[in-house]
Amino acid sequence: MAAAPWPSPPTSRTEDQANQLVRRAHGELGGMDILVNNAGVMLLGPVMGAETAQWRRMIDVNLLGLLYCTHAALPLMEDTGEGTSSTSPRWPAATPTWAPPSTP
Repeated sequence: MAAAPWPSPPTSRTEDQANQLVRRAHGELGGMDILVNNAGVMLLGPVMGAETAQWRRMIDVNLLGLLYCTHAALPLMEDTGEGTSSTSPRWPAATPTWAPPSTP
């Protein structure tokens, strides 16, 4: 029987948070076959007068959070010989994917 989806709170802004999140999911679910990076922050408004701290938050979540989670999950998926990693469809050009090597 397949495990139910395991949603996570948006706590992968730092490398340590991402590592803890991936280890927790791996441990509680008994493995990791897929990682869906779907967190995102979109800030709307004029650039002039904007708080630059909000830009850093957006980069932390949208870029670094994705990379940290992928970096933590890929070795666990590679160990099983199965797995895939995908970003939200909103970012198809930035989709880091790992798939097991094909056999000859």
